[in-house]
Amino acid sequence: MSKSLSVVLSVLDAEPVISGSMIAFVSQVNREPLVELFLDRPDKETFDAFVSKLRQRISEEDFGRLRVREKGVAVNPERVRESIDMLKTYADPVEIASLLSALEQLKAKPDDVQCLEKTCPCIQ
Repeated sequence: MSKSLSVVLSVLDAEPVISGSMIAFVSQVNREPLVELFLDRPDKETFDAFVSKLRQRISEEDFGRLRVREKGVAVNPERVRESIDMLKTYADPVEIASLLSALEQLKAKPDDVQCLEKTCPCIQ
């Protein structure tokens, strides 16, 4: 009788934790190891290729990360203006000055991917 378990890649942290002769991919939620491997098994080349592929797949499955490549995303300048107005109303503008500045630049240049990257550093 064989037993198998499944792990949803999007819950894993793409940066593994090394402890002794083990490497672990841990949960982003509670930092509990969910995938543990012996280092360099069955051999270093195969192991490194597998870990690299696993890290890549975890990053690809990270649904919380906005992905913007060369083509960017559609930005509605009017909605950006509304967001700026709401932030100024409900938050201290001094505390969020850099965010407001980035949003103003995005509003002025909605098709500029660099402005979007500056506004949201979490994008790839």
